[in-house]
Amino acid sequence: EESRFYMLMSISYAMSGDQREARKWLAQAEELAEQENERQRYHHKLEMLMSMDSKEIGTPQKPAEAAENQQ
Repeated sequence: EESRFYMLMSISYAMSGDQREARKWLAQAEELAEQENERQRYHHKLEMLMSMDSKEIGTPQKPAEAAENQQ
């Protein structure tokens, strides 16, 4: 699903500290999301990432943690 790809790009940029690019990809994900609840979920996840301390965002996650955060 294309909107999920864009959301993952958004998360990637947010984790690297580039909020401008993260928001750009989020807008694309929201535009392509087929359902309102999907758009809200994407937006909520990104806002949570952006509200985290930048030092914490830069810390790589273990694969299991990353998978849990996607659900």
